[in-house]
Amino acid sequence: MISTRFRQLTVFVFVEQVLLVSAGTAADWPTYRHDNARTGSTSELLATPLALDWVYVPVHPPRPAWPRPAQRPRSLSE
Repeated sequence: MISTRFRQLTVFVFVEQVLLVSAGTAADWPTYRHDNARTGSTSELLATPLALDWVYVPVHPPRPAWPRPAQRPRSLSE
């Protein structure tokens, strides 16, 4: 009869291997915008057709955080 401890260890190793293999199949995106050149592109192919998952609709429209800059006074030469 297989001990419970051995069975748990076997399941743990199996799950770990599955996670490692699935993580290695996608293209790596190690930094902001993919690489040091900030290209923002990858060799991965997307499954088509693409679909919109969600849209944010704000309750209030956006507004400036501070007032517009002051108007410069006209020079005397104008």
